Amino acid sequence: MSISALLGRGKPDYLASSNPAANTEASITVPQGASMVILCAHLTVAQGATQTPLPHLQIELADGTVIGLYPGASAAQNASVTSTYDWYPGATLTAGAAATSNRAPIPEGLAVKGGWVISTVTTGKGANTDLSALTLHVISL
Repeated sequence: MSISALLGRGKPDYLASSNPAANTEASITVPQGASMVILCAHLTVAQGATQTPLPHLQIELADGTVIGLYPGASAAQNASVTSTYDWYPGATLTAGAAATSNRAPIPEGLAVKGGWVISTVTTGKGANTDLSALTLHVISL
């Protein structure tokens, strides 16, 4: 279903995780009874002098089954860099590395239901990796 069709059927909304501690992933559980389509997701990653993280956006069913894992860039972020990551339909995957602004595609019409978990999975993270809160712009159905 197209985004314009969804806008006529639901209401724009957003969800945000808490701000996780360093070396910890961000996570949002869709409220029970809710049904929504993810329009975009946003995350900032501040990296110290040693690790080279690469965040992924993960969609997980209530039973723990992973149904989607979307990389935030094509390569890991350099050490000593702060970068933003934005996932949305039609985005062209950016290179990562020293880029301070990254974009990555997710499927158009990515629907989630109550109890599902949208989280980050960050390869290469460590004690000096600090993720922001994960924020989602959604259409609630």
